[in-house]
Amino acid sequence: DRPTDRPTDRPPDPMTYLRLFAHAALLALTPAPNDTLPPSLYASLIDWLRSQDAVVNPKVAIRPSPRGGGYGAFVTDDAVEGEVLFTVPRIACVTLADAIDDGDCGTKFGELMEKAGPGGNTVAMAGYVAKEYLT
Repeated sequence: DRPTDRPTDRPPDPMTYLRLFAHAALLALTPAPNDTLPPSLYASLIDWLRSQDAVVNPKVAIRPSPRGGGYGAFVTDDAVEGEVLFTVPRIACVTLADAIDDGDCGTKFGELMEKAGPGGNTVAMAGYVAKEYLT
């Protein structure tokens, strides 16, 4: 058992986590006003990735996707076969291990994965990302 900061020993209802996931999913699907974000947000993301030893080719740009209400990485110039467009080292990735090892919710994410069956990993990851975003 892990220590808890909650005033009671009763764990939250698993539906709490599912509601959190649903709310985060709706936020993620909501396009930004005029479907644009300030380029500085992208620049700081790229800078952070590079600080983690990621490679981001200058030909790669983040912009609104023509395939839906989100954003994507796009090549802005011709790329040659074998040219590296980007690499992201594992240290810069959010993994299932991060969710399960989380001090606040990891145990519950593990239980949720067992109960959810197929797709449980996705639900746990979405819950972890939502928790990180909201805290």
